[in-house]
Amino acid sequence: MNKTKKEITAKDECVKICQAIWSCKNIEQKDGCYKMFETYKKKHGEENIGITFIEIELARLEQLIVKMEERNQKLQALQEQRNKELEAEANKELKEKQVDKKIIPLNTKNKPTE
Repeated sequence: MNKTKKEITAKDECVKICQAIWSCKNIEQKDGCYKMFETYKKKHGEENIGITFIEIELARLEQLIVKMEERNQKLQALQEQRNKELEAEANKELKEKQVDKKIIPLNTKNKPTE
């Protein structure tokens, strides 16, 4: 046999899908991984060890995405809290500057003479 193109095996496809899963960062990419998985199942059948391996990785990915969403919500809440603190601090400094400008220093030159 003379092969000009390297045939992609089920193992190769499984590895490529797992690499896509491992590099997945968001829900849209996750959906793409599921589509690749469905295509893999149709092409190689249900009785394939790769199916089990990919299912395990997809379950891990689901858990990871939930944790990432929780972390993002916590970070957003922390950022909002920090922004409120900075705004309150800036308002306090602004009020202090306004009060400082209203204070007239007492000196003898400005006192009325009797």
